[in-house]
Amino acid sequence: MPPKYKFQEGEKVLCFHGPLLYEAKCVKAETKDKTNRYFIHYNGWNKSWDEWVPETRVLKCNDAGFQKQKELQKAHITQKKAKAAAKKADKIRTKRKTNQKTKTDHPLHL
Repeated sequence: MPPKYKFQEGEKVLCFHGPLLYEAKCVKAETKDKTNRYFIHYNGWNKSWDEWVPETRVLKCNDAGFQKQKELQKAHITQKKAKAAAKKADKIRTKRKTNQKTKTDHPLHL
């Protein structure tokens, strides 16, 4: 009995690449070591990014999938902003410490 694939060749899908979901196309489907996997082409990306992925990284292109994509993008942007703010705060802290050291090390400082 042939394996049952959740996604068909030529089907538009959403696929995880890192923490985000991208629109893609299922180019091929195969079963290897009793696990379904799919050869994915990410829309608008160079074919050098095409890759075999497990079924767990692929979602249907439907309302639920697009909603998940939006949620992940929003969370990613929030995380990037928080990281940038923390980096900026750390830079300011370091600069203040350097300035304080410079003032106390100055020979004319009383």
